[in-house]
Amino acid sequence: MKNIPRVTLILSHKIFTPFVIFVSIFFLSYNLAFAKVLIDKNTTLSTDIYGDDVEINTSDVIFDCDGHVIDGGYPEYTRYGIVVLNGVNNVTIKNCTIKSYYTGSFIAGGVGNILENNNFINNISGIYVQEYSENTKIINNVIKDAPASSSGSAIYAGFSSKNTSVVKNIITGHYVGIQLVAPSNNQISENTISHNSVGINSARLNNSIISDNEISGNFTGLAFYSSNNNNKIYNNKFINQKRAILLSADSNQNYFFNNLITENYFGLWSANSYFPTGNYFYKNNIFANTFNIVANLAYSTELSHQGEGNYWGHTTSPCFHRAGSQIYPED
Repeated sequence: MKNIPRVTLILSHKIFTPFVIFVSIFFLSYNLAFAKVLIDKNTTLSTDIYGDDVEINTSDVIFDCDGHVIDGGYPEYTRYGIVVLNGVNNVTIKNCTIKSYYTGSFIAGGVGNILENNNFINNISGIYVQEYSENTKIINNVIKDAPASSSGSAIYAGFSSKNTSVVKNIITGHYVGIQLVAPSNNQISENTISHNSVGINSARLNNSIISDNEISGNFTGLAFYSSNNNNKIYNNKFINQKRAILLSADSNQNYFFNNLITENYFGLWSANSYFPTGNYFYKNNIFANTFNIVANLAYSTELSHQGEGNYWGHTTSPCFHRAGSQIYPED
């Protein structure tokens, strides 16, 4: 890595009191310690970066760490390891280990940006995809081990972001594994999401696919709050959690099928006094949970779709389940 510009603070000569001298030197030292490494062309690192932030300000750039580490040193500060500026498109960030920042990588907007084959370690938030970003791909990263008691997300997809792909990542040790806030047309597939407080937390998610993920060891596997509509959730494994799936009453037209839901305390949990109507559960294998379903179900909701029910630990009849009591153990 050669001739990468760094932005630093120049101390003014107009200093008149010891207090001003002290304060100026303090902020000078702070800015010198946390400089910006500016990237405006294809770059392959040849050494680690410690204490600096990386800012990518040009489209169509590949930033390849080639196995090197970008270490912020202080995850409690509001700083970003790598920032892709708003309006910058088609950037690829790969082969980096980004550690000890408030946010490991911040995608401030733009179209077609890619993060692949990176490690995010000891960051309060791993990857933050800002509002109105499009076609962001987050592929084959390891995002793990947030600082204790932090409340960030391993991956955050913000308001009105579109066509975000989160595929083949390993996500563990965060408050929320994947946080989805009003995005649309997303693909969340083939991820391993474990030992977070919430595996996937979603609000106002629309027209998206959550498939082929292994979601285990979290307190809640999948939480659907506040108007998640027209999504397909299939071929996932929900194993060994307090609550496998939590669904709020104002989520509609979601299709849950071919999921394995087992060894949880609660399999399906209604966030309200009744299980939401207008959602479809069918061909799921729901068994060996302490309680397969918890909900009032006063409206006699059928957990089926077009005559297809669920499997309750067996494939022989009866496989169809109808509402009728408040708590549902295995049939």
